[in-house]
Amino acid sequence: MLAPVTMFLLPGEIEQMYKADGKQSPVSAMTGIWFLLPLIGNIVWYLKVQRALNDYWTARGTENKPGL
Repeated sequence: MLAPVTMFLLPGEIEQMYKADGKQSPVSAMTGIWFLLPLIGNIVWYLKVQRALNDYWTARGTENKPGL
C-alpha cells in the first residue's frame, strides 16, 4: 500500500513547494491518478513529476546568480 500512496503524496509535496514560492504548480496530488493507468500512465506520471521538479530547481538555481 505504500507505493500507490506515494504516487499521490509526491506531486502534492511538489505543489506545496511551488505554492511556498508563490508560483503556480504544474502538478497536484491528483497527478497520481495517472499512475493508475497501466503502462502509459506510469510513464506520464514520471515525466510530469520529474519535469516539475527539474523546472522548480532550475528556477531556484538561477534566482541566486547575478546577471541572469
